[in-house]
Amino acid sequence: PIDAAAVDCLAVDPCPAWRILAITFTNKAAGELKERLERMLGEDGGEVAASTFHALCTRIITQYGAVAQLPPGLTAASEEEQALLWQDALEEAMEAAFAAGDPGLSLLARGWGGRDGRGLAQPVRQLYDYVMARPQGLALLPQMVEAYAQQAADPSHSLWQRAVDEEGERLLAACRSLLAQALALCRQPGGPTGYEKSLLDDLTALDERRRFQPLRGKRKSDDPELTRQAKALRDRAKALYEKRVLPLDEINRADMDTMTPAVQALAALTEDTARRYALLKEERGVMDFSDMEHFALRALEQQDVASELRESFSMVLVDEYQDTNQVQEAILSRISRPDNLFTVGD
Repeated sequence: PIDAAAVDCLAVDPCPAWRILAITFTNKAAGELKERLERMLGEDGGEVAASTFHALCTRIITQYGAVAQLPPGLTAASEEEQALLWQDALEEAMEAAFAAGDPGLSLLARGWGGRDGRGLAQPVRQLYDYVMARPQGLALLPQMVEAYAQQAADPSHSLWQRAVDEEGERLLAACRSLLAQALALCRQPGGPTGYEKSLLDDLTALDERRRFQPLRGKRKSDDPELTRQAKALRDRAKALYEKRVLPLDEINRADMDTMTPAVQALAALTEDTARRYALLKEERGVMDFSDMEHFALRALEQQDVASELRESFSMVLVDEYQDTNQVQEAILSRISRPDNLFTVGD
């Protein structure tokens, strides 16, 4: 805790408490922050605008609803209501998509969704959350599909190939570590020294991308336990290499071309689910958390609104900054200045 002397040292030309905006991510954390401020600063601490991002967005769209083009009477849906509306929208969209017989959707379902397509629920939600956490929102979907198609045409420098290469290097490092451990056992007193030649050849095979040769060199005089451990490590390296690394080398341009219809189908299913979800929310007269953020950002795109809010806060403090998404970052950039934004993160 900060003692009185420290408070006196810090309180040189202090900022009025009511001109401080402190943002955190949960109502509980915001409440605890207010309590600490009041204990430290007395009544002044209660004047600090400590809130969550969603509470801040509510404040903005309440004050500037007309500018944000907020439909009248719109209220925030509970998390439970959001989940139920999303599930209804997803089921309707999936039923329509499968009825249309899109080959890309069939390809996607075979690889991810199972026979009934239920496995698609997670990637659809993840893709929706991804685009809605960005200022472009759903408009980003066709751009992502186009970017994938361009990379499929030249995969050598694509994000896909980069991810494949990085995963391959990670797996190869694991294989080398397992083989190094096996070699160390071979070199212990009583260890299976006869395995050493095979293990060294295995390390070369990793670099040359060829399959492992049979493990040879076992002797009756070797310690049974060390032999068992060394073989087990080598077997793990072999399985990891042949089942995980070598198949990565077979991923090529044809794979990306083949998956392009599936990517298009995933984007289309996500977009249709989002459209149906928006209609269901409109019928109920509710909005979800991402709607609140986008309405607030829309209001702040008006320079006079952003300037008014920016001038009302002398200091903007953000806790758990690493958890902010791009929409929230855009909101912060419009209500703060480089010299008055203070962030705390992991």
